[in-house]
This record gives sequence, structure tokens and C-alpha cells, in this order.
Amino acid sequence: GGPNFGKGMASSVLKDKGHAHVDSGDYMRNRLKKDESFQGKHGDVINKGFFIPDDAVNECFEDMFKIHKVTHQSKIVMDGLFRTGPQFHYGLQVLSKFGLKPVFIELHHVSRELAWERAKERAQKQGRMDDLDEEVFLRRFGLYHVHYADVFAQIRKREMCFHKIRADQKLEDVQADVRRIFNRYDPVASVRRECELNAVQPERGCGC
Repeated sequence: GGPNFGKGMASSVLKDKGHAHVDSGDYMRNRLKKDESFQGKHGDVINKGFFIPDDAVNECFEDMFKIHKVTHQSKIVMDGLFRTGPQFHYGLQVLSKFGLKPVFIELHHVSRELAWERAKERAQKQGRMDDLDEEVFLRRFGLYHVHYADVFAQIRKREMCFHKIRADQKLEDVQADVRRIFNRYDPVASVRRECELNAVQPERGCGC
């Protein structure tokens, strides 16, 4: 989902089920504070709302896996990944090395106005002052819609398991939809039942 679509809050319900929360946004912010070289190369680009080069993101992706000690038995939620087509292709290669099969969930149906209101609310609650720069927010929002179209096209082309959840509903309802999906992931047969039962509508061509 895009900026302020509620990805972090939606993912938080899975922590008590043993899922590691790999948050690309938190990772980038922490690395900007601690890594002077990274800050020098990419700080200005990130702070202005642009995407850093794909090769830099790919390197960060592997580092995030090391931090969370991901193995072939891991259950992880990747928040904010992947943002571009090249990142998607590289990420699938990394997941394949671990024998991990991704299932994609798109949080959608959030207007620019609603996302901006959420950004201001988060800035007040979490001290995320970068969220209060409307120009930066609009740039991030626009880039999301430009680049994610390629990612979604690749998911559909490969007929990978892909679910959509309306993110303009109440937070508890979004979280309930997330739970319904993830509760049926293990074993794999139950994922097939999830798609057949349509408890949360899968995208046409879902490979479950």
C-alpha cells in the first residue's frame, strides 16, 4: 500500500503469532540516523520523498533479513516492499534462496485526502515531522501509484497469490481481514480453502 495506507498498523496484529515485521520505512529512518555514509548518499533523496536507487534498496533488503535472522522456517511480514519492478524481481530471488513463498496483500482504496489526514495524525502521535511536509507527501503518494502498477502487473502475470483489502475502513476491520488471511496460511492447503471460500476476495488469477 501507499504512504499512510495503514500498513504498519495492519501488520501489527501478526506479531503475537510469531511473524517478524520487516518494516522498510523504519529501517531506512534508523539507518539514516546511524550510518553517515548512507545518509550522505541517500538522505537528501529520501527526505524529499524520492525513491533511492534499486540496487541500494536491494542491499538494504538483504540487511533487513540479517537483522531479523530470517531462515527457511521464518514467518515474516514485509511492510513497504517491493516498491518497483526491479526490487520485486530481486526480492523474489532472495525469498527463493530461503525457500519462502510470498503471498501479497494490497491495502487499497485510500484517497489522497484521507492519506494526508492520516499523515498529520501520525505526525502528532509519533513525532514523524517529515509527514507534515505536504509536498514530500504528495511526491511519495504519486511515486507509489506510478511504480506499484508495474509490481502488481508482475504479480498478476505470474499468477501469484494476491489479496486486496480496503484500507479506508476502520482499523480494526482492516486488521480482522489481515488475520483472516494469515490464519489460513499454514498449512498451504488452507490457503487454497481461503481463496475458495472468498472470506477475503483474492485477485483473479490467484495462484493459491
